[in-house]
Amino acid sequence: MKLPDDPTFYPGESSALSRIVKGEPHPATMLSVPPGYRFVAGDLIKFRAGQHTNDIGIKDGWSPRHVPWVWCEHALVERQGDFKLIANGSRFPSHSWYVDGKRVRTIIQASVKMSKFEPTLATGRPATELRLKAEDDSAAGPIKSHPFTVAPKSDRQQIFDVTI
Repeated sequence: MKLPDDPTFYPGESSALSRIVKGEPHPATMLSVPPGYRFVAGDLIKFRAGQHTNDIGIKDGWSPRHVPWVWCEHALVERQGDFKLIANGSRFPSHSWYVDGKRVRTIIQASVKMSKFEPTLATGRPATELRLKAEDDSAAGPIKSHPFTVAPKSDRQQIFDVTI
């Protein structure tokens, strides 16, 4: 299979569910707040490769599926001046979190094998169905249960101190 070697950047797509919320968890969160802590803010970024990249996978790569949604989320929580960042993300790609310009945590992506059983490659909507427009995404419930969305690498969230 020869795929084109194209140096052009093609933008991805952000889900309509991607946003920052203040004072409460994002409606699609899968994060758990430690006892006694309150939500300051949280965000969820749910995204996927754009139409151009999706089309190459289906037409030139013979993929039976559209590219799946991937995601990253975090929440800032506080208890008596003690701030923590809680984070998690899909098993692919890798994720990093930064505080004051310094990387404080990374989750390295799970390895991806070329197989029809590979979770990252077998998660997208079937190519025989129309691809949902990103602005029409209205999946409900925790992000890990959204259809056509890559699961977390682990249900174990990352939690780290960010008190200055």
